Amino acid sequence: MKQTVLLSFISLMSILSGCITVEETYTFMKNGSGTSTIKIDLSELKAIMNTMGGEIEEAEPSQLAAIDFIRIKDSLLLIKGISNVQTQLDNSNFSIELYYEFTDKTSLNAAMNTIFKSKNAPYFEYNTKIFKLKHRLPTPIIDEIKTTSKPTFSQNVDYKIKISFEQNIKKVSTSSPHSISENKKQIVLKSNIHELIINPELFNTTIKLK
Repeated sequence: MKQTVLLSFISLMSILSGCITVEETYTFMKNGSGTSTIKIDLSELKAIMNTMGGEIEEAEPSQLAAIDFIRIKDSLLLIKGISNVQTQLDNSNFSIELYYEFTDKTSLNAAMNTIFKSKNAPYFEYNTKIFKLKHRLPTPIIDEIKTTSKPTFSQNVDYKIKISFEQNIKKVSTSSPHSISENKKQIVLKSNIHELIINPELFNTTIKLK
C-alpha cells in the first residue's frame, strides 16, 4: 500500500528531533471557490542534518523526494473542480509545498481525501454565512506517529491552519488556540502533532461570517 506524503514524512523525521512546521493555508471567495496551500517546512532541521554530514548529507535529495507532493499531483488533477496544481521541492531550504485551486466544497473535500488518503471525510462544510472545519489527523497517521516516533517528535511538529475569507469573521467557536487578524478576515488555528493525537477533534471549528 502506498504511503501518504505525510506518512512518508513521519517515517523520515521520526529518527530526528527539531522544530518542524506543517502549515495549511486556505482562501475562500463568496462563491465557494478558493485556493489551498500545504507546506512542510523542515528548514530548522537543515543545520542539524548538515552537522551529521557523510551519508545523511548525500541522501538529502532522495529523502525529501520521498515526501514530495508531486506523487499525488496527477490524482488531484483528475478531480473535477481542481486546477492549477503546483508542487515545489526545495532541497536547499528543506521545504515541500503543494498548491491548488478549487471551485467548490465538493472539489476541495475530494482533494483533501486524496491528500490524506481518507474516504469521503467532510473536511469542509460551508455556505455564505456559516463555515465548518472538521479536520482531524487520519488514524493511520496517528498510529504511525505513536509506533515509530520518539516521544519528543510530535511535540516539535507545529501544525497551523490559516483560513482567509472575503467577508469579515463575526464569531468563532473552536477549542484550538487561535488568532484573528486585525481586519477580521483571517483566522489562524495553532497546535502541534502531540496535541492533535491527544485530541483529534482539536481543529474542529465553526465560523460565522458577516
